[in-house]
Amino acid sequence: MSKKQATIPVKDMAAGKEGKPMSLSFIPVQFSTTLIAQAARILHKRGRIRRAHTKDRSEVRGGGRRPWKQKGTGRARHSSIRSPIWTGGGITFGPRSRREERKRLPKKQWSVAIAHALAAQASDGALQIVVLPKQLPTKTKDTLAMFSPVPGTLLIVADEHADIVAAVRNVPEMKTALASGVTVADIASATMVQIDKAAIPTLEVRCSVLRKNSA
Repeated sequence: MSKKQATIPVKDMAAGKEGKPMSLSFIPVQFSTTLIAQAARILHKRGRIRRAHTKDRSEVRGGGRRPWKQKGTGRARHSSIRSPIWTGGGITFGPRSRREERKRLPKKQWSVAIAHALAAQASDGALQIVVLPKQLPTKTKDTLAMFSPVPGTLLIVADEHADIVAAVRNVPEMKTALASGVTVADIASATMVQIDKAAIPTLEVRCSVLRKNSA
C-alpha cells in the first residue's frame, strides 16, 4: 500500500473562503473499485426485505396420511394431499424469504472500503472538508445559503453537529449522515462529499485498520 496521502481542499463556511488544504492519512491515493462495489452490493442486499414466502409440502398443514391406499383402487398412487400437484398443496420453486443467505464481509474490509470510497471521491475532485461555524443555522434556507449544494451532495457531520441533519432533512439536493454511521453506499452514490472537520477523528477511527496496515 502506498504511503502517499490524499490532499483534500478545505472551505471555511463561516468566512466563505477557501482554507489551507489538508492531508488525511487514512485516505489512500490508490483504491479498489472492486471492494467498493462489493461492499455497496452487500449493503443493498442486506437492506432488502424479502416478504414474499410460499410454503413447500412439508410446511402445509395436513396431509399426514395417504388419500387412498396404494393398490387396488385403479387410481394413481398419491402419498399426501399436500403434494404440489394437488390443490391446496405445497408450492414448488416459489419465493422463499429465508432461502437467501446473508452475504458477509470481514470487519477489516468494511473499514478499508469506507476509506477507499472516500479516496475514489477525492480522485474525482468531489471530496471537500468544511469548517462549520460555531453557531449553526437552524433554518433550512439559511443552511442552504451557507452550503449551496449541488444535487447529490452528501454532508458527513460529527455527532455534536447532529442538529444540522434536521435542518436539511427535506432538501432533495442534499443528504446528511453522521460520521459514526455513514456507509460505503452513501459515499459512493454521492456526486459531492463534504466532510465536517469535526468529524475527521471519527472517520479516522473507523478507517484505522487501513492506516495501521499502510504505516
